[in-house]
Amino acid sequence: MIKSKLLDPRKIELDMNNPRFSLFNFENEKEVIDYLFKYEDIKTLALQIIKNGYITLGERVIALESLKKSKMKYVALEGNRRIAALKIIFTETNRFSSADRKKIEKLNVKDFFVDCDIVDEKEEDEARFKITAKHIDGIKAWNPTDKRVFYCNLFTQYRVNGVSSKNASKAIEKVTTKTQTQIKNALGWSRFLSII
Repeated sequence: MIKSKLLDPRKIELDMNNPRFSLFNFENEKEVIDYLFKYEDIKTLALQIIKNGYITLGERVIALESLKKSKMKYVALEGNRRIAALKIIFTETNRFSSADRKKIEKLNVKDFFVDCDIVDEKEEDEARFKITAKHIDGIKAWNPTDKRVFYCNLFTQYRVNGVSSKNASKAIEKVTTKTQTQIKNALGWSRFLSII
């Protein structure tokens, strides 16, 4: 049976066997974070977390729990990018601009504790199978038209409820990884395509 536990993200180890970076034979977690920072854009993810908080709807971290030398250890089987982003926010602020560091100083790490699904060592193979299946044959990304329709529908909903165009764009930005400029461009394309 899967249990849930609230964990400090600084105490969750990254999974050195994760296919995203196991190919590189990293020696330690710092090398993994350096790789994710350079090639997997965890800084953008971290900035989104700083701005909007850590939102977990539909994307829970799965942590492997094991007892090592009389101490409980947790490894992120699923959610390594998110955990790495949280780690750099609270342990490597030098990776951010001075303006972002000022925002980080106002954050309380306890507000960013991660509610994890916990898997024990006996369930590891089954958990890895399900995670692998999701990443190989799983979630399909929205195509550009789907994204535009999503933004357009949300924008219309906000406008009908009396929200200004500017505030509607700001509200949409909170629920997506895109900037207001990108959202406005998508809305413009959507209007253009509907006219055609």
